[in-house]
Amino acid sequence: MSESEPSSATFCVRNRDGDLLRAKGITILDSYSLVADVIAIRIRLQFCLENQIPNIIVESDSLTIVNIMNGNFDFRTFQKLPSNGRKIIDMDKHNILEIRIR
Repeated sequence: MSESEPSSATFCVRNRDGDLLRAKGITILDSYSLVADVIAIRIRLQFCLENQIPNIIVESDSLTIVNIMNGNFDFRTFQKLPSNGRKIIDMDKHNILEIRIR
């Protein structure tokens, strides 16, 4: 896949009863699904922080992301990260990602 092909990052936020609070999608200039999933999680968390929504449960259909969030990966150096992980960190370091959680 070419890195210039647009992709999308989408998310939805529901309350404890399953009612939809917000659904959103953005176009990103990256064709890697892992990157799109990570961006979707970041914008979902940003929405929850901005709207003071506590007790967040994050779900993903990406086993890699679930394993990372559950702490099943431990990388001690940048070079040992998978290439997609290095790319995400590089993009973030250079302010390429559109949304940051502060």
